[in-house]
Amino acid sequence: MFSYSDFCFDLILNNSMRRNWWDARAFCRLNGGDLVSYDKKYPKKEHFIFGLVGEHFHRFTRPNRFWLGLKESGRDNLFRWLDGFVVV
Repeated sequence: MFSYSDFCFDLILNNSMRRNWWDARAFCRLNGGDLVSYDKKYPKKEHFIFGLVGEHFHRFTRPNRFWLGLKESGRDNLFRWLDGFVVV
């Protein structure tokens, strides 16, 4: 478990729990959270998140993956965070 400001993050690595994006989000929500997402109110949180991913990336080599609250929209081929914010 990792914390930044008032936020708490967990990296879950378990090969028996491989999930697609939707399953990963449902798992997080069932456990009282959500996939990590960009928050314009806390821009430094993004640096913390990507630092955390970089620090632990070696644990997420194939066939392991990690999921963020970022998803490609099929209708316009843009990537959007959970709040709808478009990645340019």
